[in-house]
Amino acid sequence: LLLLLCFAHIVYAQFPHQDTVYMKTFGGSNVENFREVINITSDSGYLAIGTTSSFSGGRSDFYLVRTDYQGATLWSRSIGDVSVNNGYSLQEAFDGGFLLGGFSNIGNNGDYDFRIIKTDTLGFVQWTQNYGTNDWDFLYSIKRCPDSCYILCGETYGIPAQNRQVY
Repeated sequence: LLLLLCFAHIVYAQFPHQDTVYMKTFGGSNVENFREVINITSDSGYLAIGTTSSFSGGRSDFYLVRTDYQGATLWSRSIGDVSVNNGYSLQEAFDGGFLLGGFSNIGNNGDYDFRIIKTDTLGFVQWTQNYGTNDWDFLYSIKRCPDSCYILCGETYGIPAQNRQVY
């Protein structure tokens, strides 16, 4: 009986789990990561946000990859500048484009600031905005509200006499 159980475990380990539809890899030869993936309701495709150093114009850039419903790449974008840019969160915007959230160390208010990037439906930048205190500020999540607003959530070190705080 023990031999039969061991054999069954070996056979099971050689086959993928039944709920895995497909597996894909994205990126280049350096460091990449994805932090969030959303389903695009108009065509059941996906959009992923993260960070790339393979396709960066600086140290790291926001990394945006759009796929169809089967995971085939439709387009990808590396968005940033000469600084450190880390993408963490994204939402479909009210106009069909996308709002990307993360942080960058090129802000005017200190070392790191929240960075919001608005793109069109193809991932091309329409505008960029930084928010922050006079210290480190890291944006980790952006959510769309029903009243045409967005909520940004992260952490800050910019509150005097405090360690990091929710921002």
